[in-house]
Amino acid sequence: MLTIIALLLILSCFIAGYCWWLYQIKKQVEYQPAKRTLVIPVFMSLGAFTVNLIDNDKRDRVLYVEITLRLTDEETRKRLHDFMPEVRSRILLLLSRQKAT
Repeated sequence: MLTIIALLLILSCFIAGYCWWLYQIKKQVEYQPAKRTLVIPVFMSLGAFTVNLIDNDKRDRVLYVEITLRLTDEETRKRLHDFMPEVRSRILLLLSRQKAT
């Protein structure tokens, strides 16, 4: 009888230790902060834009702007490069509609 009680005691200690070990592993996995990956931005210069502005006083007003875009990845830069003539045209139209005031 004493042998059976000793074996049950050893078995219960083993099960309790195993459950405690699983709990500690689970707690470490849950509370580990997420690792951040460093995203290096891609910069793309659109160049300089020079446009004449609308002026009510009939004076010549010129706007000179240089634009650099910050993109998320290289794929976006390649796509933008493919559509560059259309992008530049739309920016020129947008800037030329501005008033000097």
